[in-house]
Amino acid sequence: MLVKVEYLKVVDENNVPTGKKEHRQIIHSKRLWHRTANIYFYRNLNNSVEILVHLRLKTKDLNPN
Repeated sequence: MLVKVEYLKVVDENNVPTGKKEHRQIIHSKRLWHRTANIYFYRNLNNSVEILVHLRLKTKDLNPN
């Protein structure tokens, strides 16, 4: 299985880019600041709201599957 290597840009506590980038696992292990984005999809169906989610890759270091 091919594992994608992810590099993320490091930012400071004010969300200003430092000019450095680091491997995703190192970012998380050192608890470095980095940017993320979360997108949520929902739909109204039969008078209820459904939140649509995706299954994370099993190769993720945090919260796989």
